[in-house]
Amino acid sequence: MNQLTLTYQNTGMKTVKTLTLLIAFTVIGVLATRCSTLSDKKVEGTILYDVSFPYLEDPVLANVFPEEMKLSFQGGNTHGYLKSLGGIVTSEFISNEKDRTFTQLLKAFSDRYVMQLDETEVQDYLKGQTLLELVPTKETKEICGYTCQKTIANFRTDSMPPVYLFHTNELDLPNPNWFNQYAAIEGVLLGYEVEQYGMRMKLEAKEVTLKEVDNTLFTVDSKYQTIDANKMESVIDSLMGNLGGTTHTAN
Repeated sequence: MNQLTLTYQNTGMKTVKTLTLLIAFTVIGVLATRCSTLSDKKVEGTILYDVSFPYLEDPVLANVFPEEMKLSFQGGNTHGYLKSLGGIVTSEFISNEKDRTFTQLLKAFSDRYVMQLDETEVQDYLKGQTLLELVPTKETKEICGYTCQKTIANFRTDSMPPVYLFHTNELDLPNPNWFNQYAAIEGVLLGYEVEQYGMRMKLEAKEVTLKEVDNTLFTVDSKYQTIDANKMESVIDSLMGNLGGTTHTAN
């Protein structure tokens, strides 16, 4: 399942690959109201993350990449959504904590594809990721009214800068990180970064709303064609092949 480990090569390709990476490594944030202080634990609602690329030097690419990500929650179900400029490429994921299934949806132009992984397949994929050393700290940060503990994630084999994770235990969401590389973090991540193959993406909660969530968010539209992991890799390779460019690497 190395469809998420390909090199970014130009504006179009970077958009597609960035969206895919975000889906594969996105960690669940959870719910509050418009960043106001709340004392009750909630597990249903939506959250908006600011998305930025702190090491991206090309301002044109910065205008093409997603600027925010929306996550919706209902019990142990999670739905994530983000899109490129103009919605040409959209990515979604559906995580079912009870059944331990992870579903990835990719829409590129008029094509729609869906891939589902069970827990074993997710774990097999994560084993191939760069090993992380998690270092707890005594530092805290308030995000959307919640006190978040800071943890530093150091890459054991890469020379990349560390990732700063901000997670809270004040929200009652079961196993929020089971499907991503931060599974060892028990709390809900409201601020984090993703580092993968030279591309650093930073996400931080900016607005969270407590409300009922539409059940249909956790179902797959029949318009999507079901494919396996190898086919999804082939689809992404084909998108890359239709575009040319140079490799960009963050230092």
